[in-house]
Amino acid sequence: MAARDANYWRNYLRACGLKSSRTRLALLELLSRESCALAAEELYERLPPGSCDLATVYRSLQSFEGLGLVDKLDWGEGRSRFELSEQQAQSKHHHHLVCRLCRRVESVPECFVPALSKQKWIRGFKDISHQLDFFGVCPDCQ
Repeated sequence: MAARDANYWRNYLRACGLKSSRTRLALLELLSRESCALAAEELYERLPPGSCDLATVYRSLQSFEGLGLVDKLDWGEGRSRFELSEQQAQSKHHHHLVCRLCRRVESVPECFVPALSKQKWIRGFKDISHQLDFFGVCPDCQ
């Protein structure tokens, strides 16, 4: 799927009542081009040098999370990772495969949970979601 452009994000932010700063637009465009979740520091490093500071990246990501634009993922590595929400990324539900050594992340497009969600253990819950991530050692680190 093609990345969404600055005009789309500018209009979206305006509709949400947020200013469409260069940093916010750059972050959203960057996230829309990426196929894996990135930490705030990784996003900061991919922005043009001198365009903002790391604190601005964190504040922007926090705002995006509050609007449902991004999903915040925590894999116990001492920092969170972010990716566009499925709706914003125009992607299908997916999971992640994370290397325990180098922390490389790959998307796993298959979902094995729908069959489980029909089980009696759901016990009347509604609007159920899930997050399923796999951890291992990637071919480069083996």
